[in-house]
Amino acid sequence: MTLNLPEQHRAPITADRAAHMTASLQDLVKSQQMTTDNVPAVQRMISELTIPATRKWISGRAATTLAQYFTSPMPDAIMAEIAKDWAEELQDYPEWALQKAFRWWTGRGNQKRRQKPVPGDISERAHIELSIVRAAEIEARNARTVSRRDDEPPTERVRPEVAQAIVAEAFGSQALPTIDKRMPREAAE
Repeated sequence: MTLNLPEQHRAPITADRAAHMTASLQDLVKSQQMTTDNVPAVQRMISELTIPATRKWISGRAATTLAQYFTSPMPDAIMAEIAKDWAEELQDYPEWALQKAFRWWTGRGNQKRRQKPVPGDISERAHIELSIVRAAEIEARNARTVSRRDDEPPTERVRPEVAQAIVAEAFGSQALPTIDKRMPREAAE
Protein backbone atom coordinates (compact mmCIF):
# COMPACT_ATOMS: atom_id res chain seq x y z
CA MET A 1 0.00 0.00 0.00
CA THR A 2 1.38 3.39 -0.97
CA LEU A 3 0.77 6.32 1.31
CA ASN A 4 0.20 9.64 -0.38
CA LEU A 5 1.88 11.86 2.16
CA PRO A 6 2.38 15.58 1.67
CA GLU A 7 5.85 16.31 0.33
CA GLN A 8 7.14 17.75 3.60
CA HIS A 9 6.35 14.42 5.35
CA ARG A 10 7.97 12.10 2.83
CA ALA A 11 11.44 10.89 3.71
CA PRO A 12 14.32 11.77 1.37
CA ILE A 13 15.75 8.87 -0.57
CA THR A 14 19.24 7.55 0.08
CA ALA A 15 22.16 8.55 -2.11
CA ASP A 16 22.50 4.93 -3.31
CA ARG A 17 18.84 4.73 -4.34
CA ALA A 18 19.12 8.11 -6.06
CA ALA A 19 22.20 6.91 -7.97
CA HIS A 20 20.30 3.84 -9.16
CA MET A 21 17.25 5.89 -10.15
CA THR A 22 19.23 8.60 -11.96
CA ALA A 23 21.16 5.92 -13.88
CA SER A 24 17.85 4.38 -14.97
CA LEU A 25 16.53 7.77 -16.04
CA GLN A 26 19.74 8.50 -17.92
CA ASP A 27 19.52 5.18 -19.79
CA LEU A 28 15.90 5.85 -20.70
CA VAL A 29 16.55 9.41 -21.87
CA LYS A 30 19.63 8.40 -23.91
CA SER A 31 17.77 5.51 -25.55
CA GLN A 32 15.01 7.89 -26.67
CA GLN A 33 12.48 5.19 -25.81
CA MET A 34 10.24 7.34 -23.63
CA THR A 35 6.67 6.36 -24.36
CA THR A 36 3.39 7.06 -22.65
CA ASP A 37 3.74 3.59 -21.08
CA ASN A 38 6.95 4.74 -19.28
CA VAL A 39 5.60 8.06 -18.04
CA PRO A 40 3.89 6.94 -14.77
CA ALA A 41 7.03 5.13 -13.55
CA VAL A 42 9.25 8.04 -14.60
CA GLN A 43 6.98 10.51 -12.82
CA ARG A 44 7.15 8.41 -9.64
CA MET A 45 10.96 8.40 -9.83
CA ILE A 46 11.04 12.15 -10.44
CA SER A 47 8.71 12.68 -7.47
CA GLU A 48 11.03 10.70 -5.20
CA LEU A 49 14.17 12.31 -6.59
CA THR A 50 12.91 15.84 -5.97
CA ILE A 51 11.92 15.61 -2.30
CA PRO A 52 13.69 18.62 -0.79
CA ALA A 53 16.22 18.19 2.01
CA THR A 54 15.21 19.45 5.44
CA ARG A 55 16.65 22.70 6.77
CA LYS A 56 18.18 20.74 9.66
CA TRP A 57 19.98 18.38 7.28
CA ILE A 58 21.21 21.29 5.12
CA SER A 59 22.56 23.18 8.14
CA GLY A 60 24.32 20.08 9.45
CA ARG A 61 25.86 19.19 6.10
CA ALA A 62 27.01 22.77 5.49
CA ALA A 63 28.57 22.87 8.97
CA THR A 64 30.37 19.59 8.27
CA THR A 65 31.83 20.93 5.05
CA LEU A 66 32.76 24.32 6.47
CA ALA A 67 34.48 22.67 9.46
CA GLN A 68 37.10 21.40 7.02
CA TYR A 69 38.20 25.00 6.41
CA PHE A 70 39.81 27.33 8.92
CA THR A 71 37.37 29.70 10.57
CA SER A 72 37.92 32.08 13.43
CA PRO A 73 35.60 31.75 16.43
CA MET A 74 32.22 33.44 15.91
CA PRO A 75 29.29 34.16 18.18
CA ASP A 76 26.45 31.63 18.01
CA ALA A 77 24.07 34.29 16.66
CA ILE A 78 26.28 34.81 13.60
CA MET A 79 26.63 31.05 13.07
CA ALA A 80 22.83 30.75 13.21
CA GLU A 81 22.45 33.44 10.54
CA ILE A 82 25.02 31.71 8.33
CA ALA A 83 23.06 28.46 8.72
CA LYS A 84 19.88 30.31 7.67
CA ASP A 85 21.66 31.60 4.55
CA TRP A 86 22.69 28.06 3.60
CA ALA A 87 19.21 26.66 4.25
CA GLU A 88 17.54 29.48 2.30
CA GLU A 89 19.73 28.97 -0.77
CA LEU A 90 19.58 25.17 -0.77
CA GLN A 91 16.02 24.53 0.45
CA ASP A 92 14.66 23.47 -2.95
CA TYR A 93 17.27 20.80 -3.60
CA PRO A 94 17.01 17.13 -2.64
CA GLU A 95 19.40 15.68 -0.11
CA TRP A 96 21.10 13.32 -2.59
CA ALA A 97 21.90 16.16 -5.04
CA LEU A 98 23.26 18.33 -2.24
CA GLN A 99 25.34 15.44 -0.90
CA LYS A 100 26.89 14.97 -4.34
CA ALA A 101 27.47 18.71 -4.64
CA PHE A 102 29.19 18.98 -1.24
CA ARG A 103 31.37 15.95 -2.01
CA TRP A 104 32.23 17.32 -5.42
CA TRP A 105 33.27 20.65 -3.88
CA THR A 106 35.83 19.04 -1.59
CA GLY A 107 36.91 16.43 -4.15
CA ARG A 108 39.81 16.22 -6.55
CA GLY A 109 37.72 17.24 -9.57
CA ASN A 110 37.11 20.75 -8.24
CA GLN A 111 39.92 23.21 -8.86
CA LYS A 112 38.54 25.49 -6.11
CA ARG A 113 38.40 22.77 -3.44
CA ARG A 114 40.89 24.63 -1.23
CA GLN A 115 38.51 27.60 -0.99
CA LYS A 116 35.64 27.67 1.44
CA PRO A 117 32.36 27.36 -0.51
CA VAL A 118 29.46 29.76 -0.26
CA PRO A 119 25.86 28.59 -0.60
CA GLY A 120 25.67 29.59 -4.27
CA ASP A 121 28.62 27.32 -5.11
CA ILE A 122 26.82 24.28 -3.74
CA SER A 123 23.51 25.38 -5.27
CA GLU A 124 25.11 25.66 -8.69
CA ARG A 125 26.55 22.14 -8.47
CA ALA A 126 23.31 20.65 -7.10
CA HIS A 127 21.55 22.19 -10.10
CA ILE A 128 23.98 20.32 -12.37
CA GLU A 129 23.39 17.07 -10.45
CA LEU A 130 19.65 17.44 -11.12
CA SER A 131 20.08 17.85 -14.88
CA ILE A 132 19.11 14.25 -15.65
CA VAL A 133 15.91 14.69 -13.64
CA ARG A 134 15.04 17.83 -15.62
CA ALA A 135 15.79 15.99 -18.88
CA ALA A 136 13.51 13.11 -17.84
CA GLU A 137 10.74 15.61 -16.99
CA ILE A 138 10.98 17.08 -20.49
CA GLU A 139 11.05 13.64 -22.10
CA ALA A 140 8.01 12.54 -20.06
CA ARG A 141 6.08 15.63 -21.20
CA ASN A 142 6.96 14.89 -24.81
CA ALA A 143 6.55 11.11 -24.61
CA ARG A 144 5.33 9.54 -27.78
CA THR A 145 2.28 7.37 -27.83
CA VAL A 146 3.00 3.72 -28.47
CA SER A 147 1.44 2.95 -31.83
CA ARG A 148 1.21 -0.84 -31.58
CA ARG A 149 -1.02 -2.82 -29.28
CA ASP A 150 0.48 -5.23 -26.75
CA ASP A 151 -0.84 -8.22 -28.71
CA GLU A 152 0.94 -7.12 -31.91
CA PRO A 153 4.45 -8.38 -32.52
CA PRO A 154 7.16 -5.72 -32.76
CA THR A 155 8.07 -4.71 -36.27
CA GLU A 156 11.27 -6.13 -37.69
CA ARG A 157 13.95 -4.30 -39.64
CA VAL A 158 14.19 -5.29 -43.29
CA ARG A 159 17.47 -5.39 -45.16
CA PRO A 160 17.67 -2.75 -47.93
CA GLU A 161 17.74 -5.27 -50.76
CA VAL A 162 14.63 -7.02 -49.40
CA ALA A 163 12.84 -3.68 -49.03
CA GLN A 164 13.82 -2.83 -52.62
CA ALA A 165 12.35 -6.12 -53.84
CA ILE A 166 9.09 -5.52 -51.92
CA VAL A 167 8.74 -2.03 -53.38
CA ALA A 168 9.55 -3.30 -56.91
CA GLU A 169 6.95 -6.06 -56.58
CA ALA A 170 4.32 -3.63 -55.33
CA PHE A 171 4.95 -0.91 -57.92
CA GLY A 172 6.37 -2.91 -60.80
CA SER A 173 9.88 -2.74 -62.09
CA GLN A 174 9.75 1.01 -62.59
CA ALA A 175 12.94 2.92 -61.97
CA LEU A 176 13.06 3.23 -58.20
CA PRO A 177 15.64 5.03 -56.12
CA THR A 178 17.92 2.63 -54.33
CA ILE A 179 17.24 2.42 -50.63
CA ASP A 180 20.94 2.15 -49.76
CA LYS A 181 21.55 5.74 -50.87
CA ARG A 182 18.69 7.12 -48.79
CA MET A 183 19.40 5.24 -45.56
CA PRO A 184 22.18 5.97 -43.07
CA ARG A 185 24.91 3.36 -43.22
CA GLU A 186 24.25 1.89 -39.76
CA ALA A 187 20.52 1.48 -40.53
CA ALA A 188 21.32 -0.43 -43.74
CA GLU A 189 23.50 -2.98 -41.92
